[in-house]
Amino acid sequence: MQQLSIPDSTYQRLLSRAAELNTTPDLLILEAIKAAVPAVQLLPLTGEAWERAMAEWRARAESREHRYPPGFVLDDSRETIYREREDAQIQ
Repeated sequence: MQQLSIPDSTYQRLLSRAAELNTTPDLLILEAIKAAVPAVQLLPLTGEAWERAMAEWRARAESREHRYPPGFVLDDSRETIYREREDAQIQ
C-alpha cells in the first residue's frame, strides 16, 4: 500500500473534519479520491456505446504497435489462453 506524507497541520485539520463527520481520516480521504476519479462504466455496453468503446480500445492498442518487433503476432489461441486450466484437468 502506498503512503502519503502530509504536514502535521494538515493532518490535524483532517482529524478535526473527520471527527465532525463521525468518520475516520482514512475514509474521508478515500471519499475525496473517489469523488475526484471519474466513475468506470461497469454495465455491459450496447449499440453505439459499445462501438465507441471498442474503437477507443483499438486506437489505444494501435498506438502501442511501435513497441513490438516487426512481424510480431500475438498468440491468442484458445489453447494458449486456457493452457493452465487444461493442464490441470489432465493431471
